[in-house]
Amino acid sequence: MAEDYQIKNDDKAIRNAINTYKIEKLDARKAELLEKQQKEGLSREEELQIIKEINEIIIQKKLIK
Repeated sequence: MAEDYQIKNDDKAIRNAINTYKIEKLDARKAELLEKQQKEGLSREEELQIIKEINEIIIQKKLIK
């Protein structure tokens, strides 16, 4: 089917590798934020900012797949 659209398997493999890299990068940032969130002494504003960024990461990951 890929040949019908003149897409080479190499192109798909490269896109998959790039998408995997992006997802891993987002996962690392999310883990970093979750770790930061567990620390005591965060203001409510900082905690809300962390939650907002985590939600944005989740949305970005869904758009990549």
